[in-house]
Amino acid sequence: MIRNFFISSLILFQLFTLSQWLFAKEDIYEKGLKYQEEGDWQKALDVWATARDSLAKLNQSDPRIGIAFIELVTKQKARDFYQKANDMYFWGFSGENIKKFQEEIKKEFARLAPITSEQSLKEWMKTIQKYPDEAYSILRKLWLEKDPNPVTTINERLLEHWERINFARKKFTIKPTTPYGTDDRGLVYVKYGEPQSVYTGKLGVDQVELMQWISDFAIRQEIERYNTLPAYEIWIYNTLQREQTTVFLFGKKLGMSNFGLRAGIEEFIPSRAFSRSSASRETRGLVPGYMLQLQYYRELIGLDPYFMNRYRELEELWRNARAVGRFFPRYEILRGLRSHYQNLDKDRIKFRHLPVDQSIYEFKFTPMSLASRQIRILDKQNNPQLVIITAAELTSEMIEKSISYFKKRTPSKVFSVKHKLLKFNEKWEETGRESIAPGEFARNSSVFTIPYSEKQNLVLVVERTIRKKEPPDSVVTSKDSSTVVSIGKIVIEGPPPLNHNPEVLEVSDILLGVKRPPIINEIYSYPFPIIPVEGAEREKPLHAYLEIYHLPVKETGKTNFTIKYAIAKINKKGKVEKFKHAKVLKSESRVQNQNLQFTIDISKLKPDNYALKVEVQVENSLQKVIRQTYFRVI
Repeated sequence: MIRNFFISSLILFQLFTLSQWLFAKEDIYEKGLKYQEEGDWQKALDVWATARDSLAKLNQSDPRIGIAFIELVTKQKARDFYQKANDMYFWGFSGENIKKFQEEIKKEFARLAPITSEQSLKEWMKTIQKYPDEAYSILRKLWLEKDPNPVTTINERLLEHWERINFARKKFTIKPTTPYGTDDRGLVYVKYGEPQSVYTGKLGVDQVELMQWISDFAIRQEIERYNTLPAYEIWIYNTLQREQTTVFLFGKKLGMSNFGLRAGIEEFIPSRAFSRSSASRETRGLVPGYMLQLQYYRELIGLDPYFMNRYRELEELWRNARAVGRFFPRYEILRGLRSHYQNLDKDRIKFRHLPVDQSIYEFKFTPMSLASRQIRILDKQNNPQLVIITAAELTSEMIEKSISYFKKRTPSKVFSVKHKLLKFNEKWEETGRESIAPGEFARNSSVFTIPYSEKQNLVLVVERTIRKKEPPDSVVTSKDSSTVVSIGKIVIEGPPPLNHNPEVLEVSDILLGVKRPPIINEIYSYPFPIIPVEGAEREKPLHAYLEIYHLPVKETGKTNFTIKYAIAKINKKGKVEKFKHAKVLKSESRVQNQNLQFTIDISKLKPDNYALKVEVQVENSLQKVIRQTYFRVI
């Protein structure tokens, strides 16, 4: 009895101690903030790192600590702590107690809104509202997709993101309206980084344009009543769109309201200045806002073609009016052109037709085109496997070039290529990796075959490096002293594995492409008779391959089965239209597992994207399996 009492007392004491610690830990976040306010930022990091180690043992976390840690490290640019900051950020959302931090989760996703798509954010918010613990896997996948080099343990893009937030909070604070506590310049900066050009000034100062068109002093005075001399700040990016710049215009709406991102020059002019009622006898019927519009564009023509083109369009309109004896263009024409400009500018202010974000690392590595095919199969022992075929290109031309290159046997002396397969669990935590150096004669492609008994997520990476004997032109160096100059990657959300129950009919994924040339096996081991291609040439037949498993062999020693396939067009919205012109192939097998090849005539298909549906059914049986894949006709 005394022994039981002692044990009970010990348990109560441990629980009391634990509860006291848990109560104390609630102040750890605030304690770190206090050290930070006192200027001892390293002590703040130590406190938070210690809290993380203790909480992790209890499978708990605190997103406030994780975020505060990465925020402070990047603010101080303490690069020795970047790896720790990277890990602390993700740990913050990983604990079993994450449900109690719903507000912190929502705040973090609000900070992510500007650098992701509206559709993705909508889906995430819906998910975390019901399942807060899903935030961890969502964040890991998001940042993995943005990671410029997933092979490294540090996510450079995540740290760059927080560096930008800290810089924006310090520099752009005229009227904080964004999730970062900055004005709109901060939001654009976090999305795209530093602009290539920045201009500041005031509009309406230069009277030359106004005097050129209006000689009457009284009319000029009437127009000047609406000129508020608005201050502006213009950011110009050269890298967001092909063959044209992107202009962001900041200032106060109507020249006097809150500072922020403006759709266009017209927002600096009072709206009443564009009203027909603003025209008077004193202005001879001229609507003042349209003359100010012309004047403002004229003052900015030297900054960017965006302003130059609009000025020329407006100037031509005014000159044509004067040429036919009119004092100003027709009001309806001016109003229509203004409305046209407003519609165009709304797209830019809402970031339509622009990337959701841009990283400096996009310019540190030359991007490599990478394509892959994933084929689920069962091996000879009936174990599920996943075959990943990867190549820098997947075209008939590439295959022909590779064969020609192999025959010439002239290996490159400059570059080498490595293909890497990173494996992740359902939470997007890395579980392992494999690497293949294809060699001089197959450097474009490689094949990974991995056990696949449970769902896995994958990232394929191709690295192109300059060997150490060559002069490097990149700051990132791999462990073998070669310099990485190009990177390509594909993030794959793995499909479920095939069913290995021998009583259940099963079918591999469909492989479409061209017949494998015999010389391919001299380059590397390739498991299929078909090589996938990125685009199918309609002048040539499209070859299809699949493997059928667990066919029920009858007493006659054979099994009859049918293959039915049909093709459907994929519309511009990405939806598969109705499958048409189904064709049926009949076959028989004397074994349980059967490999099948057939050709598809695509000569009548127009260049576009298509879906292929294949249905395998055992005769006189309810067992049926449907597989679907996609291809493009060129």
